[in-house]
Amino acid sequence: MFFLITLLLVGVIALYLGDFWVRARSYPITAYFANVQGLPSGAEVRFAGVRVGRVTGVTLGTNPKFPKRPAAVKMAIVHDTVLYEDDQFLIQQSALLGDKYVEVRRTAVTPRGKLVAGSEITGGQSASMEDLAEETRALVREARTTMAAVRSTLASEYNQRMLQTILANVAAATGKANTLASQAMQLANIITKDAQKAGPEVVAMAANLRQASDSVKNTAQLVRTILATSPVPQDAAVASANIRKATEDLTAISGNLSQVLADPDTRCKLQDTLANFHKSTENLAVITGEASKLFDSEGPGGDIRETLLRLREAATSVSNITCTYEKLLTDPSFTGDLRQTVASAREAAETGARAIEKAECSLERLDETMESVTRVTKVFTPEAVRTTTSLEGADKSGLRADFKVDLQYGKNRNRFWRVGVRDVGDAETLILQKSFGAGKNRMRAGIYGNKVGVGYDVNPQGRLGLEAELWNPDDLRLDLRGNYAITSHADILFGFNEIAERTDPFIGLRYKTNP
Repeated sequence: MFFLITLLLVGVIALYLGDFWVRARSYPITAYFANVQGLPSGAEVRFAGVRVGRVTGVTLGTNPKFPKRPAAVKMAIVHDTVLYEDDQFLIQQSALLGDKYVEVRRTAVTPRGKLVAGSEITGGQSASMEDLAEETRALVREARTTMAAVRSTLASEYNQRMLQTILANVAAATGKANTLASQAMQLANIITKDAQKAGPEVVAMAANLRQASDSVKNTAQLVRTILATSPVPQDAAVASANIRKATEDLTAISGNLSQVLADPDTRCKLQDTLANFHKSTENLAVITGEASKLFDSEGPGGDIRETLLRLREAATSVSNITCTYEKLLTDPSFTGDLRQTVASAREAAETGARAIEKAECSLERLDETMESVTRVTKVFTPEAVRTTTSLEGADKSGLRADFKVDLQYGKNRNRFWRVGVRDVGDAETLILQKSFGAGKNRMRAGIYGNKVGVGYDVNPQGRLGLEAELWNPDDLRLDLRGNYAITSHADILFGFNEIAERTDPFIGLRYKTNP
C-alpha cells in the first residue's frame, strides 16, 4: 500500500514539474537574440516580477526576418497572460551568481499587436557584467584616443601660436562686438524716439502732399480747359503765316498796315487775343501761388526740411560712434585688457594641458580597475548553473526533499562545486562538495549532511546512472541511488539509504534545470 501511494505521488509530482503541465496550459512564442548569455532551457519568463512562462528550448539558426540574431529562444507562456509585439524581451540575471531568466517589459502606453501561438518577436539587448565591462573599455579607449589627439595638437609650437592668435582675435572681436552692440542700441533708441516724435508730422506732411497733388491736378485740368476753349492756337497759326508773309514782302505789309488797322473785324480779333493772354497770365499766377504754398515753411516744405534735419542728426550720431571706436582702439587700457585676456587664455591652455594629463592617468587607472573587475567577475561567474530538486519516499524515514545547485567553472561538466540543503523542511543539513572528473564518471568530496563525506557518480550523463554517498565517519553511512531519465528534466530515483545498518529502501523523483 505504501509503495502504491508513493508511486501515485511521484506521478503527480512528475506531471507538475515536467513540461507536460506547462505545455498543456500555455501557448508557444519564439524570440530571436544576438546573444543569450548562456540562458538555459527551463529558465523562467517573468513579467513585472511574476513568472508567466518557461523557456522550452534554445537553438541556433537563421531567420531572414531577424538578421544578425542567430539565437532562437522558444518560450511557453501561460494561456491567460496577454503579451504584445511592442513588449521588450530581455535576458536578465537575478544576482551575480543567480539564475538567468527572460524579463518582459511593457514600454508602450497603448500596446499594439497581441501575441498569439507561434508568434516571432525580436529579443532585446542583454545587460551582463561582461557587456558593461566591454562598453566601459570601449569608452576608455575612445577617451584616450581623444586625449592623445588633443595632446599632439597642443604639443606643436605652431598650433600653440595659432591658438593664442585665435584667442586674442576672439577677445578683441568680443570687445568690439560688445561696444558696437552698445552703440547700435543707442542709435536704435535715438531713431525710435525720432520716429515717435516725427510720426504726427509725417502724417500731416502726407496730407499736405495729397492736397498739393489735388491742386496740381485741378490746375492741369484748368490749363487743358483753357487750351481747348481758347482761340489762341488758331491766332498763333495766323500770326505765323502773317509773319512769313510780312517777311516776304515787308514793304507791302507796311503799305497795307493802315488799311488792316482800319478793318473792324481785325480789331475785334486783336482785342480777343489780348483778353486770352490776360486770362492765361492770371492762371499762371494761381499756379505759382499753389507752388509757393506747396513749399511754404508751414506746409510739406517745412516737413521735408525737418526730415533732412533728422537725417543730419543721425549722420552726426554715426560720426560720433566712429570717433568712439577710434578712441577705443587707441586706448592703452583697452590694449592692456587685451593683453591680460591673452595671458589668461594662455594660462587656461596650460591648465587644460595639465588637466588632460591628470585625466589620462585617471583613465589608465580606471582601465586597470575595469580589467581587474573583469578578471574577478570571470573568476566568480560560473560557466553554467544547474539546479536539482529531488523528492524521495522511504519505507522507514518517510518523505525527504533535497535541493542542490551545481556551479560549473570551465568547460568540463564533471568539474563543479555543489551547494545544497539535505532534508528541506526537516533537518535541513548542509551539502558542500567539490566534484572531480574521472573519465565518464565523477567523484565528489566535501560536506554531506553536515558531515564529512565522499560521493561517486557512475554514468551521470547517461539515461541510466548510479550514485553512491559515503559519509559521517563517526557513524559511517552508505547510500546507493539509481536514476533513470524519463525526460531531459526529470529522473526517477530508486535505491537504499543507510545500507548495512537499517537498509531503508526508497523511490522518488528528481527535477533538473539546464541538464
